[in-house]
Amino acid sequence: MNKTEEIIRYHEEAKHHFHRYAKSSGYLDWKNQPNPFRFYKGAKRVSLPLLKENVSPMTTEELRLETYILIKIPFFTPMKL
Repeated sequence: MNKTEEIIRYHEEAKHHFHRYAKSSGYLDWKNQPNPFRFYKGAKRVSLPLLKENVSPMTTEELRLETYILIKIPFFTPMKL
């Protein structure tokens, strides 16, 4: 079996299927979870602001208005050719 066939066979055996999840060890391995925050040598770190405390979620009406504005106000005007 060549390398490509081996990769395809592994993919077929390890992927999710319509009626079942992919094969696994049957438990979550919490000790070996990937770090969700990536750090790269030489890259500048940027501190992001924290959310304000006690901020209420938007009301349905505010969401409707925001959606209306996004849909009705174009970001650019197409040029005629």
